[in-house]
Amino acid sequence: MSAGNDGLVRLWDIMGGQCMRTLVEETSQPIAAAMFAPNGSCIISSCTDSKIRLWDFVDSQVVGNLKGHKCEKFGLQPAVMSGPKGDMLVSGSEEGNILGWTASDGSVVLDSKEAHTGAVLCVDASDSGMLASCSSDAKSPPKVWKVTE
Repeated sequence: MSAGNDGLVRLWDIMGGQCMRTLVEETSQPIAAAMFAPNGSCIISSCTDSKIRLWDFVDSQVVGNLKGHKCEKFGLQPAVMSGPKGDMLVSGSEEGNILGWTASDGSVVLDSKEAHTGAVLCVDASDSGMLASCSSDAKSPPKVWKVTE
């Protein structure tokens, strides 16, 4: 899978090198990052219009927009973690916040204001409820969080 400034997500045949499918973002916003959901049912993309989009894998249409984080210049890769109440999508923000939305209805269930002093450039999650994050602030070390829903 690839994502780019042209607002397209492309799915590739890695053996043949051919583009198998192209997802077109409706506003042509640059797409900073894209990933498959762990269950393979959808594709998650982070755009520079501060929205995270959920794409239906079968019909290549946007089925949800998650809002609340600022992403205008950095490529913010979201992460998915499992919890007692189901899956949660987690993303960093350029303001230094970490946000989490429920996968079932998109409601905000985690809002860690000022988790970092710089833009949160990377988040990663484990199924055990641990979250790791790092920021653009060179003086701020990576952080590890225990997330409870």
